Amino acid sequence: MKVIIADKAGMCYGVKRAIDLALETSRHQQQVEALGPLVHNTQVTQRLEAQGIHEKDLESITPGSAVIIRSHGTGPETYQHLKEIGCQVVDGTCPFVSRVVQLGLEAITQGYDVWILGDKKHPEIQGYMAWLKDRCRIIADPQEIFLEKDLPEKIAIMAQTTENLDRLEQLSENVVKAGREPKVYNTICSASRERRQAAEALAAKVDLVLVIGSKHSANTA
Repeated sequence: MKVIIADKAGMCYGVKRAIDLALETSRHQQQVEALGPLVHNTQVTQRLEAQGIHEKDLESITPGSAVIIRSHGTGPETYQHLKEIGCQVVDGTCPFVSRVVQLGLEAITQGYDVWILGDKKHPEIQGYMAWLKDRCRIIADPQEIFLEKDLPEKIAIMAQTTENLDRLEQLSENVVKAGREPKVYNTICSASRERRQAAEALAAKVDLVLVIGSKHSANTA
């Protein structure tokens, strides 16, 4: 039996960066806590726990601790709360995620409603909703816009960083069919796109593909 590993595999830059920040912080701070799992990998999170980096939800964060914001990012209210309870915030938000927030805020100032293709339950999307407020709409299915009676005049389309490019293009095409000319931003992370393409290329050459990853990870899905 021959085993072939895809050309692109493993943790992306954003996750690696957040983990590196956590490890570096733990060398200088006694109380280090991560706001949620830094990666959907039990072995890695257990190793981080053994090194004193404890996973917490917002309600159980220890006042005065050093808190790592994971690569998915979070909303402004969370930063404010952590500041109020005296925490040192170490921001591990992925630059690709920060870019979506910045593009969304700029689009809103230009009079656009921001539509983001993605999973409303995903923490990355929840962070966008916290920043962009009521000018942000999450689209789960590109077809759902045909159910709308009154579309905004100005629509800016973006995507969760782990989304599929085909779905983003389909959403854009559907908005045009519905009579609007959207401003489209391809905010899909290059690492997600490259890993998907590598998996597709590998699948064309082998009898079986095994995906090693967490069921809770959007990248695995």
